[in-house]
Amino acid sequence: MAFTEVKAPEQLRFEKPGDSVQGILIAITPHTVKGKKTIQYMIEKSDASRLTFLATWDLAQKIRPSMLGFPIHVTFEKYHDSIERDGNKAKVFRVMVDRDAKRSQTEALEITDEDIPF
Repeated sequence: MAFTEVKAPEQLRFEKPGDSVQGILIAITPHTVKGKKTIQYMIEKSDASRLTFLATWDLAQKIRPSMLGFPIHVTFEKYHDSIERDGNKAKVFRVMVDRDAKRSQTEALEITDEDIPF
């Protein structure tokens, strides 16, 4: 029997235009950051590693539960020149989904705060 270490997903931050991620969208879950509720997305990459990233207003408009199990490619394209909040410009993303691909057999579970035992 051979064991392989399973690591927690890395948290991806889209910091500069051109940053991107590609993989199977396996989960969309509620998340709280600094007391504010948001959405967290989890992607499984081709090497079986997983990563998460938080929703922005733009991403929340584009990534939907119907995309669970399908390959997606998310690219941070630019900052929006006219939308700014607390000195931070809004980020604009390009989200592409391959709905022609066979839906992944990876079970996409939605985990809520009640499922976490602490």
